[in-house]
Amino acid sequence: MERTAERGRPCRASGPRREACCALARLPRLAIISFLALAAPLAASDSAGAQGAETLVRVSSATPAEIGVFSERDYQGDAGRGLRGAFGAPAHATRSRYRCRLRWPGIGLWAELTSYGQPVDSCRHGYFVRARLSGTSWHTPSGLRIGSPASRARRQSVCGPGKLKCFRRGTPPGYVLGVHRSDCALGLFPNVIANVGSGRVRAFWVYTHTCE
Repeated sequence: MERTAERGRPCRASGPRREACCALARLPRLAIISFLALAAPLAASDSAGAQGAETLVRVSSATPAEIGVFSERDYQGDAGRGLRGAFGAPAHATRSRYRCRLRWPGIGLWAELTSYGQPVDSCRHGYFVRARLSGTSWHTPSGLRIGSPASRARRQSVCGPGKLKCFRRGTPPGYVLGVHRSDCALGLFPNVIANVGSGRVRAFWVYTHTCE
């Protein structure tokens, strides 16, 4: 049985794995350490990318509301199930006659659903209406995130003097990052708003792309 050059440990694998094992054993220790040092950041980058996708807030007008891996397009009339699939069981559910508010305080998310008057459980199913994101991991594709300077949100705003004219009735104060055309609002309606306070982004508001 072949042994390593330095420590005399046997290569116990067989076939091609045995050859690879023995070849690795013959490498100088410094080369192995260098390889591991290069591989670790790559693995961390893949992990960070996957985690980033889970907390991404898309702002494109060409897509429906998308929060992390949840998309309202995939769960029309069944948003409750979609949100649970994306973020797990909510910690709290507050139900009114036709609406429901689900809360995930651990990630700084609450979402409001509606049944639009249909005889369905809006907390279990329902249609997505809006969500508020305040956890520090939430971010947009441009890198704007909770805690970013308010001035950065202002520069990325698409509505206001010298920019697009948006229908803002009923929306919270803040900078509009994306809009969609709504038949209900008879014009452009915000789909993502950066709510700011004390010079920082405090929350993202995400709205449905259908009629509220």
